[in-house]
Amino acid sequence: MLIIVFVIISCEARLIVPNYHWVLLIILGIGTLYPFLFSLAVLLSKALQIPYGDAMALGYSVTAKNHAITIALAMTSFGGGIAALPAAVAPVVQIPIMLTALQLSDRIKGFLRR
Repeated sequence: MLIIVFVIISCEARLIVPNYHWVLLIILGIGTLYPFLFSLAVLLSKALQIPYGDAMALGYSVTAKNHAITIALAMTSFGGGIAALPAAVAPVVQIPIMLTALQLSDRIKGFLRR
């Protein structure tokens, strides 16, 4: 997937560089959305009394979307590489969010047990 992201960003560099503010806005939006979705999954798991392992699986599956399909749909539907930019930028934000969730897993486990 990272190769696909690299190719898309490389091919569209002449559009991305002059419009870098788009990338910053996309990062801001995704950086807000994914922690919200993960938190919502954990809160829902607590409300439904889902076990810790299943709750974390739910949280990761909500946060770690498969963007390869999104990139392909954007490219075919909108006919340009810049349409796939949000899906291409998402892994740059996803990985730190997933690592943060992993580091907070002990706290999340304690929260789910209360």
